[in-house]
Amino acid sequence: MVHIYSANGEHIRKNHPLKSLLSSLPEDIQKRAIRYKSQEAAYNFVVGRLLLKYAIEQMDIPFKYEDIQVSENEKPFYKGASFNLSHSGDLVACAIAKRGNLGLDVEEIKAIDWKSFEAWFTAKEWDVIVNAENSLVKFYQYWCRKESIIKALGLNLSYLNKIEVDVEEEEILIEKKQLVLKELDFGKTYVGVLSADFEITDLKLMNVHF
Repeated sequence: MVHIYSANGEHIRKNHPLKSLLSSLPEDIQKRAIRYKSQEAAYNFVVGRLLLKYAIEQMDIPFKYEDIQVSENEKPFYKGASFNLSHSGDLVACAIAKRGNLGLDVEEIKAIDWKSFEAWFTAKEWDVIVNAENSLVKFYQYWCRKESIIKALGLNLSYLNKIEVDVEEEEILIEKKQLVLKELDFGKTYVGVLSADFEITDLKLMNVHF
């Protein structure tokens, strides 16, 4: 089973002072949060950590921020749980399961110069994007899939253009690892994709109110 917990960043910004949220977090996380240039980004970072705490406690696993560990390829993990965080716009989300590796990416669909990202895609992918009825949405659909994959495998962004995906397929073989891909419904203004290296038999999306 995989749970996806999400929260509305705008609602939290309106109802909780950042200073108040930071007070419940360890000093090292507070320092990372205040390094963000925008208050929105700082809030999203903090809410992600609060979502992670909530998600792990829902699994009846005792939680301490200092127990978050990082693998050799810099992928964070927690004993007894696999998780991944993502945020964009006012959406913050956390995917969590008891096993395997997860990669989660969410993107707010907003007007950008998507043509400047051509180098991150294969020729085949770019042809589909350019010729799509709505190229902007198609761009985000491909981007989310590719980023969720590299997050699941613990790869860096430079690997994006080495992966060729098909938005119609729900499985892909990368680096000799079979991944399952699931599109997530966060509303019409967002695209979300979950990647996992195990079969997803049960997937639940839940909104959390802090």
